[in-house]
Amino acid sequence: MRDVNTSLREGCRTLTGAPTQQTVYRESCDTLAYKLPCGHAEFGVDGRLDTIVHTTAAMDNPWWQLDLGGTFSIDIIHVFNRYDIADEKRRCELRFFGENDCPVQSSEQLLAASPFNKPNQGAIVGLSDRPCAGTTCSGHHISHCGHVVQPEPREHYAVKCHAAKGRYVYVQLPGAGRMLNLREVVVHAMETAPITLADLIEASRSTLAF
Repeated sequence: MRDVNTSLREGCRTLTGAPTQQTVYRESCDTLAYKLPCGHAEFGVDGRLDTIVHTTAAMDNPWWQLDLGGTFSIDIIHVFNRYDIADEKRRCELRFFGENDCPVQSSEQLLAASPFNKPNQGAIVGLSDRPCAGTTCSGHHISHCGHVVQPEPREHYAVKCHAAKGRYVYVQLPGAGRMLNLREVVVHAMETAPITLADLIEASRSTLAF
């Protein structure tokens, strides 16, 4: 078992919650060839790098999300994507390039240097006040912390949210025919208490006073 170092950011608090995802791809997880436990959303926050979140193949805008149970001010989100794929085409697809937009030669060296910055490539990491549903992650208050467009060593992406606030943390792949394969997501909040309904009411009163 390979554990994730959840103390990746000093001075911040690691958050957890209730994870869900758009779809669950169960078929390949039952084969001996797959080797790693995979499929369910819970694998994205189990503290391990040898389990995998796996959505159904060829989905539109697939997503994984984490309900924090309250609104928090988020400092940084660490996304660990899957990278240990032997098949070149699948390795390219799962590394945020998209199924039909891989470089002609998907060698490890080329993948490490090739950006995935087209509209239907990369991964969007964000926060929202409402949960993702269908093919959409949106809400009255939504913050796109970052759009991952450049490969990083061992598929570890650290996305800064700059104290943006939200209840739902999500990772979404934009475009058609995408498949999400995540190892782990680690969410660090700023060292503040969660925002309560009383806080929001008080803030509204202060605004109306002006």
